[in-house]
Amino acid sequence: MFERVWPAVLTAVVCAGCGSSSSPATAPSTTFHGEVTDPIGDTFNTSGVVTPPDLVRATADVASGTLTISVRCAPGSFNRDTAAILVQVDTDQSAATGQRNAIGDFGYDYAISWTIAGQQGVVVRITGTDAGFSTTLVGNVSAALAADGVDFVVPLSMLGGDDGRMNFRVLASDRPAIKTTDAMPDENLPAAKIQ
Repeated sequence: MFERVWPAVLTAVVCAGCGSSSSPATAPSTTFHGEVTDPIGDTFNTSGVVTPPDLVRATADVASGTLTISVRCAPGSFNRDTAAILVQVDTDQSAATGQRNAIGDFGYDYAISWTIAGQQGVVVRITGTDAGFSTTLVGNVSAALAADGVDFVVPLSMLGGDDGRMNFRVLASDRPAIKTTDAMPDENLPAAKIQ
């Protein structure tokens, strides 16, 4: 199930080039927070690399019209030259819209990804259903690298002007195979909530 989304998002990433990011319109004063953790060592080593990216924690904060997501991997498992991080965001908190996960409790409307060793991430909008979905490039966002992960800064205006309450999941992969090595939370668990 995970592998279907990587090619679609990567196509949008390639098309993104080095465009500019959007700024938030009017910044609401509401703040929200969410976080999720994942056990160390629960990767699916489908990419064949010795040490695949192993997700351990993500925090998401909404303030001043901006979503900031910090994704962290286990020490020594995040290789900025080969890792890829994908954050799936369910802005309407409805499994009936967007791309659904395997157990059908989560339908993500946007994907925020980092797949190159640079300072930009890409936001892609997902429309349709499992029967047929499409991706549309929304634009580039800040993606600051840390020793063990990446921090995304995304204006809510790039997420359809959402109020900041949303669900999210994080996937890690290793390039060039782009096969998921870890999911957070695990696919059989409910999505993390920003509220």
